[in-house]
Amino acid sequence: MSDFNDNPAASVAEPDFLKDPGVKALIENAARGIRAEAGESRPSDTNAAPVKVMLGFPCHGDPKRGFMIDYMNLLANSARPRPSGREVHIHCGNTVDSILPRGRQGLVQYAFEKGCTHLLTLDADMRFPPDTVFRLVDHGLPIVGANYVSRRNPYPPTACKGGRMITSKGKTGVETGFDYFGLGACLIDLDVFRAMSKEWPDLPYFQFGWSTSERGWIGEDVYMMRRARALGYDLAIDHDLSNDVRHIGDMEFSFAIVDHDEADMDPRKIAGTIDEVPPGWNTDKPGEGAPQMAAE
Repeated sequence: MSDFNDNPAASVAEPDFLKDPGVKALIENAARGIRAEAGESRPSDTNAAPVKVMLGFPCHGDPKRGFMIDYMNLLANSARPRPSGREVHIHCGNTVDSILPRGRQGLVQYAFEKGCTHLLTLDADMRFPPDTVFRLVDHGLPIVGANYVSRRNPYPPTACKGGRMITSKGKTGVETGFDYFGLGACLIDLDVFRAMSKEWPDLPYFQFGWSTSERGWIGEDVYMMRRARALGYDLAIDHDLSNDVRHIGDMEFSFAIVDHDEADMDPRKIAGTIDEVPPGWNTDKPGEGAPQMAAE
């Protein structure tokens, strides 16, 4: 790990609501009910080390009510016996920061500090099923997540493959080879970030940037995933999970309420274009053209 990535300027901690005795009791009671329903204790598999997952969500302000309900259900469901025998240990992390890349950066470092093997990024405006973490862990992939619908007209999906936005409506199974997708519900092996630190020790894992080829701004999720791809990592989407998640806005957006024509889903058409490129900006190649961090 580099000095830069060892010292994120974000306040990271266990979510405050988990410190409330009433919330803790609610989760523990739900977990006991799940174990009793299953009628058995968690099986053990001595041949497989536990997967230690940080459930990390960055936010600026209060998380959505629906998100909080699903987050607590996910925690309670972690007590369910695993048929495969692979144990999953859950840790919780939250950042409150108006600078989203810095918040995500802090969650990665917090996951390292807690000895986790994976980070499950969950955005505070998402809905997701209680078995989300298990479904993603069972794929055994370094980067796998859910595709979901954006909240702005024409409500495009967040996943891009071959330069086209890809819908999950009507699809099942896991699909690989994506260019990028959103981090609203995405499981990442921490080895990905170790490799990034080794290759680019002076750059953060996440930052906003400018794409000269797309003539527009790119988010911190696209930036991170392009760097991962440059290191040889594949990006995978779980279409079944994608059809079970929702994106909270004025309403809860999902593939169930929109129709997409993938042939007309050029990200440049959806986002719009800008003619002038700011001098020195180019994030098409990892590590090139991004604004330099001021020395402290």
